[in-house]
Amino acid sequence: MSEVRLGFGRFFRLSAPTHVARKPPHSHHGVHCYPDRNGSILDAPPFDFEYYLTILSRTQHHQKVSLMHPDTLAFNNQQAAQDATICHHLAALIDEHLPEAENKIWHRHPVWFLDDNPIVGYSKLKAGIRLMFWSGVSFEEEGLNPGTGKFKDASRIYTASDEINDEDLGRWISKGRAIQWDYKNIYKRKGQLVRLNPESSLAFRLRT
Repeated sequence: MSEVRLGFGRFFRLSAPTHVARKPPHSHHGVHCYPDRNGSILDAPPFDFEYYLTILSRTQHHQKVSLMHPDTLAFNNQQAAQDATICHHLAALIDEHLPEAENKIWHRHPVWFLDDNPIVGYSKLKAGIRLMFWSGVSFEEEGLNPGTGKFKDASRIYTASDEINDEDLGRWISKGRAIQWDYKNIYKRKGQLVRLNPESSLAFRLRT
């Protein structure tokens, strides 16, 4: 098992890629060190994955703590070490700020839904890990890049976990809850998107 420190100060234990020989940890400044796939040394204190639960518990809206969806965890651990760290970072923050959402693998990527409407998700691209908000264009956030213009999506690509700004991401997720376009019924409307009023939904009233 390789232990990797996330950019925002949390720790995850990731399954070592199959192409990496499982070597015993080295000693480096008093902490355990593990070789990454390039032979470099990744050092991190020996924390357990249960620390992920601590992140989820830090929400003022929900007392219950839920573990990362196993399919999302499997997707993350299938990535190269650096990309997996980014994915864990994003998933932890999305779960923290959007605990009422349904998380599942959709079109082979982790996506979070509210009332069956896609809100946010991420995928692996050649350029890095792309975080996408389905209604992100309407957020009017400089940090998000609009899509092709056909829909209302906007995204950002990350190549390292320390590029993720926790405050920005938390704000974007809050806007994702409040600002939604109806992708759920886009086929019924023959490709036409209609803006929703999330404040009128039961889930939104319970959340607030």
